[in-house]
Amino acid sequence: MKKISNIVKLVIFLGIGIFFVWIFVRKLTPEQIDEIFQSVRNADYRWLILSFFIGIISHVARAYRSVLLLRPMGYKIGFRNSFFAVMVGYLANLAVPRLGEVLRCSFLLKYNNIPFQKSFGTIITERAIDLVIFVILMTAGLLLEFDRLYGYVNQMVISPLQNKAESALGNIMIYVLIGVFVLIIMFFIIYWKKLNKLSFFKKFKSLAWGFVEGITSVARVEKPFLFIFLTISIWLSYFFMTYVAFFAFAELAHLPALAAFSCLNFGTIAFMLVQGGIGIYPAIIAETLSLYNAPVTVAYAAGWVGWSIQTLMIIILGLASVIISSLTTPKNGKISNDNK
Repeated sequence: MKKISNIVKLVIFLGIGIFFVWIFVRKLTPEQIDEIFQSVRNADYRWLILSFFIGIISHVARAYRSVLLLRPMGYKIGFRNSFFAVMVGYLANLAVPRLGEVLRCSFLLKYNNIPFQKSFGTIITERAIDLVIFVILMTAGLLLEFDRLYGYVNQMVISPLQNKAESALGNIMIYVLIGVFVLIIMFFIIYWKKLNKLSFFKKFKSLAWGFVEGITSVARVEKPFLFIFLTISIWLSYFFMTYVAFFAFAELAHLPALAAFSCLNFGTIAFMLVQGGIGIYPAIIAETLSLYNAPVTVAYAAGWVGWSIQTLMIIILGLASVIISSLTTPKNGKISNDNK
């Protein structure tokens, strides 16, 4: 049943991606489609290779940041295993949504004996931090390019979110779920002492505490400035990976850095909307670059090339991580009292 569910999810997300491809391509003439392929063929691949390696830096920084988050809980893992775990997770996410987080934690459990709930808590923290950074960057981008971007954002982001919010508020199920949540809390408060005597509840509480410990590990990192530096490095790598790719296309090389900044922000939304960004990422990049008067065919080609670079990077590094890690011996990541 689980395999069937995963297949259904994969088909749905592929279907969404194909739908966005169709939505965009159906507006193009055969001549424009030929221009897109021509733009891809004429691209300067030296810049694309540079973009590829800049993207790797972001994954390196993310893996090292993960090492810092696990250390406060008494777990020390090597950078290599952390990097493998990150890439295996990204690779899995290309196939099934959210599977990557599960496999990343399972990888750390297998190769470093780190409890699943604790590593999962650190991943939640990473996601929360990245979300805050993204909101800051999006806000800054809108302020810097307000006249150019407001109408597009209102149409593509604000209005859909408002419609979803209004729909949710009008749905009685939301209120039912809130009521059930309140009742559950009251139940735990009233029967807390009795529940504490049950062995399965003690185990559940231990798991929950490990999850909380993982989430709060960010407040106890030993090298906070390094942690901040790595977080900034991740997003700077995303930006330069996007900007450098512009120079591969003669029609985009003159665009300002703010155009790449806008592509970074809206491209991130594409990956949030559809797993792997398939289909929708090139379309959003094309729409964004059109606001800077870039030729639509070249902009669409750049979107596909940018998506391909990111996806190819994950596939290559992910598969390499799976193969190399399978040849290594699992280690205990727990730090002994003598080494703390």
